Amino acid sequence: DAKAFERPKYGALSVMNDYRGVISARQYGDSYLVLKDVRLRCTFAGTDSGGISSSRLAVLDKYAHVLSEYNDNELHGVILVASNAKAGAAKGTVRPELLKGATEDPSMDWITMGYPQLAQASGKYYFEVHLIEGAEAPQVGLLSKDFKQQPGAPSTQGVGDCANGWAVDGQSAIGWHRGEALPWAQTWPSAEGTRKLSAAVTVGVAVDLDHRCVYFSTDGKWDEKWLESPAFGKDRIPAGMELYPAISLKGRASFDFGPYWKYKPPTRKGHKTTFNVWRNAPTGAHRVDVPQIGNSEMLSIYKEVQLHGELSLKRNVQRLVAARKYRDMNKMQRSFGLRVNKAGDCSGSYKRVGARCDMPMYRCGNGSVIYFDGPSSQWRMALKPVEGEDQFTDRAVYCSAPATAHVNEPPRGGWKLPDEERGLLPKAFFTKGLQAKGVSKEVVQSIVSKVVHQDADGKMSAFRRKGGVSFDEEWAKLEDPPCEAQAAWQAGVEQLQESLMQEFGVPGAHVVESAHPYEAKGFRWTKEVSIKGASALVVHFYEKSCTYDSSTRLCIFSGGLPRDAAGPGARVELHTCCSQRVWGTVLERSAGMWKVLLDRQTPGTTAAPAAEWPQLGDAVQAKYLHGMWFPAKISAIKVEGGIKTFTVDWDDGDYRDKEKRREEIQPRGGGPVPELAAERNVEDVEVYRQAVPKDATAQCFAHCKEGPPKRVLVKYGKQEGPKYDEQGFGVTCGDELLVFSLDRTCPLTPIVLSKISDKPGPAKVQGVDSGWYLDLVKTFSGPHREALGELLNGRLGGVTLDLCPVKPDQVMEAVMSNLESFVQLLNTKVRAMDDVTLCFIDSSAAVMPVLLPEAHVQYDAKVSSEIQLLGSDGKNDVVVKAFCSEGPAQAAGVRPGWAVDWPKTLQLNPMAELPSKEEFMDSPKSILEKSGLRLAFKNLYPVKTRQCMFYGTKTARSWRSLEIPGEFCEFEFSSDGDGASFPHQRWGFWALVSAKPAEKEEKKADSFSLEVEKKEGAMLGITTQEVSGACMITSIEPGSTPIQEWNAAHPDKALKVHDFILEVNGVKSSYESILDELRKFQKHVIVAKRSKEPMCSSGHILRPDPRVYNVCDVCRAPGTQFRCQDGCDYDMCVNCFQSFTSGPVHCPLEDLTTFAQKRVQVVSRGEGNQDDPEVERDSWDEQRLRALCAKHGWDFEWMTEDGERRRRANERFTEWKLEESMASFLHQDTTQMPDSQPLKSEEVEVVAPPVLQRVNS
Repeated sequence: DAKAFERPKYGALSVMNDYRGVISARQYGDSYLVLKDVRLRCTFAGTDSGGISSSRLAVLDKYAHVLSEYNDNELHGVILVASNAKAGAAKGTVRPELLKGATEDPSMDWITMGYPQLAQASGKYYFEVHLIEGAEAPQVGLLSKDFKQQPGAPSTQGVGDCANGWAVDGQSAIGWHRGEALPWAQTWPSAEGTRKLSAAVTVGVAVDLDHRCVYFSTDGKWDEKWLESPAFGKDRIPAGMELYPAISLKGRASFDFGPYWKYKPPTRKGHKTTFNVWRNAPTGAHRVDVPQIGNSEMLSIYKEVQLHGELSLKRNVQRLVAARKYRDMNKMQRSFGLRVNKAGDCSGSYKRVGARCDMPMYRCGNGSVIYFDGPSSQWRMALKPVEGEDQFTDRAVYCSAPATAHVNEPPRGGWKLPDEERGLLPKAFFTKGLQAKGVSKEVVQSIVSKVVHQDADGKMSAFRRKGGVSFDEEWAKLEDPPCEAQAAWQAGVEQLQESLMQEFGVPGAHVVESAHPYEAKGFRWTKEVSIKGASALVVHFYEKSCTYDSSTRLCIFSGGLPRDAAGPGARVELHTCCSQRVWGTVLERSAGMWKVLLDRQTPGTTAAPAAEWPQLGDAVQAKYLHGMWFPAKISAIKVEGGIKTFTVDWDDGDYRDKEKRREEIQPRGGGPVPELAAERNVEDVEVYRQAVPKDATAQCFAHCKEGPPKRVLVKYGKQEGPKYDEQGFGVTCGDELLVFSLDRTCPLTPIVLSKISDKPGPAKVQGVDSGWYLDLVKTFSGPHREALGELLNGRLGGVTLDLCPVKPDQVMEAVMSNLESFVQLLNTKVRAMDDVTLCFIDSSAAVMPVLLPEAHVQYDAKVSSEIQLLGSDGKNDVVVKAFCSEGPAQAAGVRPGWAVDWPKTLQLNPMAELPSKEEFMDSPKSILEKSGLRLAFKNLYPVKTRQCMFYGTKTARSWRSLEIPGEFCEFEFSSDGDGASFPHQRWGFWALVSAKPAEKEEKKADSFSLEVEKKEGAMLGITTQEVSGACMITSIEPGSTPIQEWNAAHPDKALKVHDFILEVNGVKSSYESILDELRKFQKHVIVAKRSKEPMCSSGHILRPDPRVYNVCDVCRAPGTQFRCQDGCDYDMCVNCFQSFTSGPVHCPLEDLTTFAQKRVQVVSRGEGNQDDPEVERDSWDEQRLRALCAKHGWDFEWMTEDGERRRRANERFTEWKLEESMASFLHQDTTQMPDSQPLKSEEVEVVAPPVLQRVNS
C-alpha cells in the first residue's frame, strides 16, 4: 500500500562505464536511461537486492563492504576503468579515427584506426605503438592520404593490404604492402595456436619521409643494419606521398607520440639522422580503444541501485540511449501503422489499409478507423459503426485533430473529444447520485442548472464538461463538499448501474470488472464480493473476457474470515502489550471499538494441556526426496500401530513423496515448534493472573480498536517541550495527567488515565485523552526505567527490585501483584516527577483483534427462529444449510457452510440435557426446537483458498462459469504490464456474481434408460472401463456421434462421464458381455446409473485437493480443485465437479451477452474519458524515440560506437583537460589554503594532482 514516492526504484550501476549499458541486465530492456541528480538518494548492492540483508547495502561513500563481494575479475575490470582515466591526459584535441571496420571499439572487432589529420610529406619522425597483451593480428605502420576510408563497414583489409599502406606483423614476421607478405626479421610473442599476443609489445616506428624510408623495432631492439635495410624503402614508397600513423587490430593498444618514449629512437654513431616528435601530434600516450569505456560482460551479475524518493521523467533523466536495432531496422521489420492510447474503445493498433482524400487511412482490429477529412482539414478517429450506418459520418466521429501542413500522417497530440465523450449521465441518475452523497436540494439544483443540457438524442443529461463549464470546477466552488468531485460523479454512475440491474432482473447481483482495456503496466488489485445469506456465489463471464497472456491473470478466492461480517458472538484473539495472546468473545462492535469478553479459567480447573504440533491445516516445511526442505501444509494425520504419519500438500502442487514422519516436518523458517493451546484464558498468562478480580465468576473485558492501535511515547522534561508556566501549570507530568485509576475488569490494561488537563501539553498534543491506557511494558522498558525502578523499589509490597540494570519483567510482576499500591504511587510520586517518559495506548490490545474461525452464539429463543436447516457435510460435521431469518449467529459472522462445534457446545452448556456427538450426527434437527442454548460454530474453511485462475484469450476454456461456496469471495487481478501494443488482447474481464438459488429437494431416479442406434462402420462415441466388475464410462467423444445426439436431444437423461452402464439390450451379466453387446451394429437400449461422487478414470473417488497449475482431465482448463487420492494423476476443476454433482451452473439471465454489452457501453459513456487521446507510430523507430525525448526534455543518443561510446569518450576528454587545469592550479605557489590556513612549502611537493571522479548519477 506504499505510495509511489515511498517505493524504491531499481536500476543497474554502470561500474564498467560500458556504452552498451549493463549486459547482464538486458532482460529488463535493450535500451536504458542515464539519470541525473539522484546519486545522493541511492543505495547500492553487489547483486540483486531481493532477499538480501540490509547490511549488504551501501551508499556512495560507504561502499567498501560491497566491493568485497566483487569477484577478482570484476575488481580487475573496475580498477582498469578507474586507473585508465588518466590515459591520454596530454594536451591537444587530436584523436584516432575509424578508417575501416564496423565499430569504433577494437575490443569488439578487427578494425583500422589512424591519424589522417596528421599526414606529413617531409621530415623525420618517431612514434611508438604499445600493443597490450591479448591484441589479435596487429598490423602497425603508416597509411597515405590516398587510402580509401570506409568507416562503419566491416572489412578484412587493413594497414598494408593495399598500395597506400605499409605495416609490420610480428606474429608472422611479415611486412605488409599491397597485400604482399614480405619478409621481416622480428617476431612478437603469441599464445600457442592463436593470433593473440601473450605479452605486451612496444613497436617503435621511425619514418624518414625525406629519403622515403620506414624502420621498425620490437621493445627497443632495432635490426643490426637498420639504416641500410629499412623495412620499406624508396622502391616501395613513391615520391610525394603524405603519410600518417595507423594500426589494424582487434584488442587494445595506444599510440605514444613522445617526447618521453619508452625506448629511444634509433641512432648510429657518427650519423646525423635525428628523429623528432611527429609534427602537430598530441604529446603522450593515446589509447585507440578508449579503455575508460569498459566492458560490462566482465560482471557476473549486475550491481543494483535502489533509488529512494522521487524519480521524475522531467527532472531526473539526462538522456535515453537507444539500441541500434531501432536505427538499423529495415523495411521488413518496420511497421507503418499507428498505436492509439487513451482513446477509449478506439484505443489499439492500426494498420494502413488504403487512402482517403490523398492521405493514408488506418484501421484497428476492433473496427475503428483513422482517416483524413478533406472539407474540414482534420484527421478523424471513428468508432466501429452500427450495422447499416456509414462510418465516415459526423455521428461516428469519436475525436478529431487539425492536420499539420506538409505532413501526411496523423498528429501525435491535439486530439479533441466531443463533450459527450467526457462523461454523460441522464439527469435523473445524476441528481440521485448527488443526493446519495448528502448534497442539499438547493446545491443540487444549482449544479444541475449549470451542467445539465440537451444531448444529441434530445434528452436532458448532465455533461461533465461542456461549453467551458466543468462539473469538477463547479464542485470545487462548494464551501464544504462531502467528497471529491470524482466520487460525486461516480455516485451518479452507480445509480445508473443499479437501474440497469433492476431492468434486467438481477437487483442483488454484483458486477466485477477491470478497465477495458486494462493498463499495460504492472499492477495488482483486489475486490471483495459478499451476498448475505447465499449458500454459494455463481460467477459468469462476458464472452469478451481475455488477457494478453498468462502473466495477467484473474484469481478468485473463497473461504477465510471476512472481517466486516464479524459481530457479537465472534471469537477473537488479542495480542497483549507483553506479547502474549488471550482469547475472547465479541460483545459489542461500534464506533470503531470492539468490546471483548475475555475467556476466564473455570473455577476448580487448571490450564488446558497444549495440543500436539502439527495439526491439520498447519503451514509447515517438510523434507523432500533429495533432502531439501520445501513449504507444505498438513492435509491428513494417520495413526497406525501407535506411530503417527502426516500427509502433506506441497505448495508447488507436487504429488510425490507426501507421506512424512514427525522428524521430517518442522515449522516454516526452521524456528521452534509453536505452542498450541486448546484455550487461552486470561489466567493462563502469568503476568495477568494477579490483575483479574478475585471473584472467579466476575467478567473481564478488553476494549480494542477496530484498526491499528495508536501508541504514544510522552516525554516530560525541564529542558524540552512547551513552557508550562506560561500556560498556567507547572513543570511536572502531574500538571497535565490529573488522575490515574484502576480497572481490574480490564486486566490487559488495568491502569486508565481517568482525567487529563484541558490545556495542551506533551500528551495532549500527541492525541492522548481521558480513557487511554498506560502501557506498562513500554513504560518500564523506556528511557526512564531506572528512575521509575528506583521510585518503585520497596514500595510495592516490600519487593526489592534490581536497579543495575532494571529488569522490566521483574517490575511488571511487582506492579501487577500490587496494583492498588502502584496506582497510589502514580497519583502521588510519579505525577510529581519533572523528568519522566510514559507510554500510552488507546486499546487494550497491541494490535488489531485477530478473528478466530469460530463463534459462540447465545439463543434465548428457539434455535429454529434463525436456523432453518442443519445437515451433514458428508464427513464428520453438521453444517448450517440455510437460515430462515436474521439472528445472533449471522450477527456473529456465521454463514451457510459453517459447522456446529458440538464438543465445544457441550462444554458451554454443562447443565443442559443434550445428545451425544453420535446422536447429534444422526439427528441434527433435534436441537432446532431447543432454547436457552449457547451454540459453538466453526468455520470449516478458515484459510482463504484460491478456487480458480483465469487468463488468456476469450476462446480459452478457462473463462467458464463456476460456483464459489459460501456468501463471500475475493477477486484478485494482476498483470506484469505486457501487451502494450495489443490493447484488443488485453480487454480484461467482466463478471456477474449472483447468489445461487435455494436448493429444491428432488428425488432423482437411481437409473435411466436411453435408445441409440449404432450404424455400420460408426462408433457410439463412449469409452468404458471396468471398475469393481461394473462398466463405467471414462470419456465421451466429441463430434456427431449417437451418444452426443442423444445428449443434445435429452439433456435430463444425458449420459455423462463416470456414469455406470447397468445393462444393454437386457444383457447385464458381466463387463465383458456388456462390452460385446455394445460392439454390435444395431439399435441399443441402454440402462445407466449416475455415480454418487465424481471419480477418476480408475474409479477412485475424487477429494478436494486444489492444484492451481494442474489441468482438468475432463475439460483441460487450468486450475483444479479435486484430485484422486489413490496415486492417479487425475484432476478435476470446480466447474466439471459441479456439473457432475448438480448439473450446469445456474445463470440468472437468459441473455448475459446483451446485458454485459449494454452495461459496458452505459458505464463507459457515463464515466467518460478524461484523458486526451495520443497517437504514436506503432514501432519504435527514430522519429518516435526522438519525439519521446522531446516530450520529456531528454537528450538522445544511439547505443553505438559513433553515438554513446564517442559521447562518453568526449566527456572523459573534457574532464582530463579539467584535471590538468586543476592540477596546475593546485601547484601554484601559494601560501594560503582555501580555509585561510598557512600552507608549508614542503607540503606543496607531496600534493598529487587529483583525479576527478565523474559519477554517472
